[in-house]
Amino acid sequence: MLIDGYEIDLFCPPPATPGPSEMTLPLRDTEVYRAASKYCCRNSCIVPAATLKAVEAAANLFPAEDAYIQFMEDAL
Repeated sequence: MLIDGYEIDLFCPPPATPGPSEMTLPLRDTEVYRAASKYCCRNSCIVPAATLKAVEAAANLFPAEDAYIQFMEDAL
């Protein structure tokens, strides 16, 4: 994709499959966030958090509930 004259590759390969200890590590030490820092386009990307949330739900660590970001006019 060409943006402002720069070639941008937005492909984000899936991170390594998290192991059991992945859920107990600090975020910066997880394979998910390591892969995200290498392949994702910016720090605010929500894909790594969504990946960990899906792992939690699949492993029955936490209930599978909707998660979203809502911007409120008066809060910014």
